[in-house]
Order: sequence, then structure tokens, then C-alpha cells
Amino acid sequence: MSSNKTYRNQEQNRRLEKLESHIEIINKEMGDIKVSIGEMRADINWLKWWMKLTAGISFGALITSFLNLLVK
Repeated sequence: MSSNKTYRNQEQNRRLEKLESHIEIINKEMGDIKVSIGEMRADINWLKWWMKLTAGISFGALITSFLNLLVK
């Protein structure tokens, strides 16, 4: 009976160690994902700024064209 308990304890310990190593890997990968998301947010903010700049320049050119037509 005690050899059966010892076997169960060893198997449980093995499984727990495997689970702990798996959780450790998951935590590391989640940290990498957080860094990647931060970089993506920075890229998206830059893209939003660029689109606002482009739209503003286009709108300014449109107004200038209309004013030019009115003056002629």
C-alpha cells in the first residue's frame, strides 16, 4: 500500500512540476505580448497623427482651391 502512495505522490509531483514550468512559460509569453501591444499602440498613435496631418493638408488645399476660384 505504501508503494502505491509513493508512486501517486511522485506522479503528482511530476505533474505539478510540469504544470509550474508551463505556467512559467505562459507568464513569460504574456510579458512579451504586453510589450508588443505597447509598441503597436505607439505605431497606431503615430498613424493617427499622420492621417490627421494628411487630412488637414488636403482640406487646406481644398479651401485654397475654392478661394482661388472665387478670386478669378
